[in-house]
Amino acid sequence: VEALMSGTSLAGSPVVAVSAVTGAGIGELRSLIFREAGSLASRQTENRRFRFAVDRVFSVTGSGTVVTGTVFSGQVRVGDQLVVSPANVPVRVRTIQVGKKAADAVIAGQRCALNLAGPDFSKDAIARGDWVLDEALHRPTSRIDVSAKVLHAEGNELRHWMPAYLHLGTAAVTARVAIRRGEKVRGGEARIVQLVLDRPIGALHGDRFVLRDQSASRTLAGGVVVD
Repeated sequence: VEALMSGTSLAGSPVVAVSAVTGAGIGELRSLIFREAGSLASRQTENRRFRFAVDRVFSVTGSGTVVTGTVFSGQVRVGDQLVVSPANVPVRVRTIQVGKKAADAVIAGQRCALNLAGPDFSKDAIARGDWVLDEALHRPTSRIDVSAKVLHAEGNELRHWMPAYLHLGTAAVTARVAIRRGEKVRGGEARIVQLVLDRPIGALHGDRFVLRDQSASRTLAGGVVVD
């Protein structure tokens, strides 16, 4: 495992031998997971604005619209005013649930359910792939510059204006790859390219993404949003 991780972002990570039969090593593994999770949450919460990726939307009788998803950054409390993006619909957090239990607040790294309300808000105003966030982060775009690394696999390459599927947060949107005409980015290579999306999404500097082929059956590349 250490050899496989060498040269990747996971190089030097702790490796714990565990047994699902005897339970050996599970306690140590659990401690390491909690330590790493706590560190990530604090880094993404301090001085960061709230950003929540929506993966499910449904209605609850007597409560209205509820969304579930993951807090990417910041924290939110009951009563906070936010915006649904990219639709730009103001909402208020009525209630919060974590693991089917009521909570007053949630922070980065937590999964939760938010009960949202607003004068112009309805279940039709939000869908999987949208964000619920601080108004200052509402900057939807249909063009993003990215640092993309093409997977070193047979046939993998990026060509100018080739169609692809972009996965960012919980959004999946068709896109075109824009590079210098006639040039290619081959397997194993990394390059700054532009992605021209078929519809606007929320994307910020530092967001990670995955690029798949037109049929969404093969992973072509991954990387980070630059602008």
